[in-house]
Amino acid sequence: MAEEIAEKQSRPGSNIAAMGSITMPFAKSKAVARHTALRIGCLAFLVTTLAGCAALPNNGPTAGRIQRLARSPENMIGFRLIDITPSTIPASPTTNGASNSMEALAANVPYQSVDTIRPGDRLSVGIYEVGISLFGGTTSLGVQSQIPLASGTQLSGVLVNENGSIHLPFVGTLNVAGYAPETVQKMIETRLKGMSQNPQALVSIVDSVANSVYVTGAIGKSGRYNLTAGHERLLDLVALAGGPLVDLEDAEIRVVRRGQVGSISLGDIRPEDLANIVLAPGDHIEVLKAVRSYTVFGATDKISQVPFGVRTLLLAEALARVGGPAETRANPKGVFLFRLEPSPDGKDGQPIIYRLDLMNPQSYFLAQRFAMRDKDLIYIANSAANPPAKFIALINQLFGPVVTARALAQ
Repeated sequence: MAEEIAEKQSRPGSNIAAMGSITMPFAKSKAVARHTALRIGCLAFLVTTLAGCAALPNNGPTAGRIQRLARSPENMIGFRLIDITPSTIPASPTTNGASNSMEALAANVPYQSVDTIRPGDRLSVGIYEVGISLFGGTTSLGVQSQIPLASGTQLSGVLVNENGSIHLPFVGTLNVAGYAPETVQKMIETRLKGMSQNPQALVSIVDSVANSVYVTGAIGKSGRYNLTAGHERLLDLVALAGGPLVDLEDAEIRVVRRGQVGSISLGDIRPEDLANIVLAPGDHIEVLKAVRSYTVFGATDKISQVPFGVRTLLLAEALARVGGPAETRANPKGVFLFRLEPSPDGKDGQPIIYRLDLMNPQSYFLAQRFAMRDKDLIYIANSAANPPAKFIALINQLFGPVVTARALAQ
């Protein structure tokens, strides 16, 4: 046995072979150790960074953050968070066809007769006589008759001066301010008695500044319009002025009456509504282009401002117009509508956040009953898995998908 061992050791290359048999396993184990250390380092980096995912860029608060802030002392503006339920759906401001400001104007109609003559008015005065006349020739009963019936003259554009009087031939000066046309007719007839045979007068108001309303803005024909005894309403005047020059749903009508202001979307007024107010002398009416719109933020395909385009827009329709929540990023339980609700005292609006849970089947029916209002803001919260997903995407960009996949697989 000793001889066989000595023979093997004496063979050429026996020491190199022995060394190789020891060196190769050692080199292999060293490479494995380096690879394992790399994996551990990647995992450590992954765990450390995932713990700080909140620091990654985000486009808005999570649903949990909104809920916590609603109950926190940090809620300095005092907003309230309300879940959308059948009992919490707010009434649409256009349900009765009138805003609060227009209702106030409807209750404040100053009585002022449009048949009263005032300084600055222009009158039409007709004087008719029988027989020999002071103002004109005769009018016969027919071609074959020479019997005189009546004669007359028409005086148009008679101006009532600043002191409220007019001057007529053979009649003289009459103080007519504050009187109805019928009363002035009797004054003229009384003055002409004894000078004319059975005189008759007919007086009417042709133009009156005091009994007018003014229309301006995006309307077919701006100007001053006289009111009549028919008691014209708001829609009557819009029609007389040629209608709005903008789309009906984008037209806002503003009425100023004795320092009080009322406004409403023209498309929200119907003939039978309270907002179709009776006009009063001196009213100033302005038609404005005011496109009603809402904005969308958060986990959606595109942050945008969207016009209504219709008289009544529902929450379900508003979400559908922007494609709804983004499937891969949004939290379907966190759809929020931010709104400034009118306060009871009529001052600054009260901030309210309405929450819609799209994982609840009932919410889809409620969204079809919830009416949008001008300048509403819809926010779709990100899902809780969004920050890790962003981090993984960042790792893919830095180290490549192979390294990331191998690190996560360990």
